Amino acid sequence: MTTKKLLFLSWRDIKNPKAGGAENFTHELMKRLVIKGYDVFHFSCSFKNSEKIQNIDGITYLRGHQNPLIIIKDARKFYQENSPFFWVIDQRNTHHFFTNQWLPKAQPRALFIHQTTRELWHSEVSRTYSWIGHIHELLTLKNQNWYPTFTASESTADELIRDFKFKKSRVFPFHQGLNYACPILKSLPPKFKNPTFIYTGRFSKYKGIDAAIIAFQKFHKKYSNAKLYILGKPNQKFKKTIWNPLLKKYPELKESVELTGFVSDEQRDYLMSKSHAILVPSQREGWGIIITEAAAQNTTAIVYPSPGLMEAVDYGRTGLITHQRSPESLLEQMIRLWKDQKLRLELTQKARQWAEKFNWNIAANQADEFFNNQELLKLFKK
Repeated sequence: MTTKKLLFLSWRDIKNPKAGGAENFTHELMKRLVIKGYDVFHFSCSFKNSEKIQNIDGITYLRGHQNPLIIIKDARKFYQENSPFFWVIDQRNTHHFFTNQWLPKAQPRALFIHQTTRELWHSEVSRTYSWIGHIHELLTLKNQNWYPTFTASESTADELIRDFKFKKSRVFPFHQGLNYACPILKSLPPKFKNPTFIYTGRFSKYKGIDAAIIAFQKFHKKYSNAKLYILGKPNQKFKKTIWNPLLKKYPELKESVELTGFVSDEQRDYLMSKSHAILVPSQREGWGIIITEAAAQNTTAIVYPSPGLMEAVDYGRTGLITHQRSPESLLEQMIRLWKDQKLRLELTQKARQWAEKFNWNIAANQADEFFNNQELLKLFKK
């Protein structure tokens, strides 16, 4: 039996210092496809001190140039020297590989779209570049909307079908998973006595870290014994544009907000399990995996009504969704959760039960069916 070779093309890989949810999803999926007998290659940009070729969990990781434009030329060369491949997967996560321009017509290819960028262009880059990025995404997605596509959530799938005219029969939302089994409930520590919230994620404006701090500051005025943990390594931009101005305006934050810096996974899970809720006021996500990870630690979430987040709290059944994307609306739900102990315990219990359903093996089975779908393969017959 011939081994089925898969080539994943992505801007970043799991070892990249800036890797996030999309890279984790890709790695966990590929790792299980290797177990199923696929020969899996992943091609991406290099980064400081990275290896050119690295085998991780049976996956052959290859790294070309650091420049995201030159990497396309490197990927094309690798493809030409090592084809044929059963499928080529072009992961669109801001950057993509323009595979419609250089892959042979008969080569089966797919898109993996964790999330679209849409309005995030305007919050993350300068005005000129944001419009270039916004228009580029719009035009290239519509140019590739015939591709078989898999996504990280129903929200992204619906958006592609509705706004970019992808064919519904060719868009497949894959199941999410956890990288570890949910810990035994009895093994988890008790919650902190005083109201405690946690934020963990990139220190980016679109992730809503400023909204979390502002909402907490107002919450602290009402509950002076409250605490907010912010996990992660602060960057200079965050300190200059968000943290220092807020600290100057609200000096009490110095005592009530703890910037932990980088912590181990064990310490992160411990603080999540001790907190009463995780705050996730992001503008959009492919899937709010940190919400599921917190739920595994017996902690509910308060989230913005954003794509990927509403699904992660099962549309309000396992967490609270704010009415608006604003610090004031976030504050409202924080107060509601703390004042209503019965609600808090109910949401926490349901969040934990929800987390127990997530398994990467389900996603791997979906991918296996996707790659062997005869209707999709017919699109590439000569």
